[in-house]
Amino acid sequence: MITYVCIIILSNLFMSLFKKILSYGLVVFLGIISLTSWTAVEEIKTTQKKGESISFSGDVSEIPSNKSLTFEVVYVAKKSREIVVEVWKGGTWIANGSATVKKGNKIKNVTVNLKKALKPGNGYLLKLQLRPPGSTWKEATAVFQKEGVMVK
Repeated sequence: MITYVCIIILSNLFMSLFKKILSYGLVVFLGIISLTSWTAVEEIKTTQKKGESISFSGDVSEIPSNKSLTFEVVYVAKKSREIVVEVWKGGTWIANGSATVKKGNKIKNVTVNLKKALKPGNGYLLKLQLRPPGSTWKEATAVFQKEGVMVK
């Protein structure tokens, strides 16, 4: 009789544990499905070298359709550097602006002047580079890239 009661208790415990495992497994499974089916609308890519960094100080997910765009850029530079802001669309460079900055951890406004206002729409890309003055993108010590920018 005691053996029979122990078997019933153990089987009830096992069933309760099994139900919990199944419910947690289902939650994890649904979480994995939702994560794998999620597609990012925007993406940010950064590269930093030698303790230097660069980024936009605010949200640049939406920018106006103007002939002149001014961006507030936050940077950390160990030496005098050049900040370059580039505007791209569909793999094509549109325009850029630049400014020279002194070493430090500061904020700098950089203006990009365009020949004509950007067409409203999605799919623009903004690139930032921190590099030695007069150099090219190949020598950049910090890079920041914001994809999925909308022009309104």
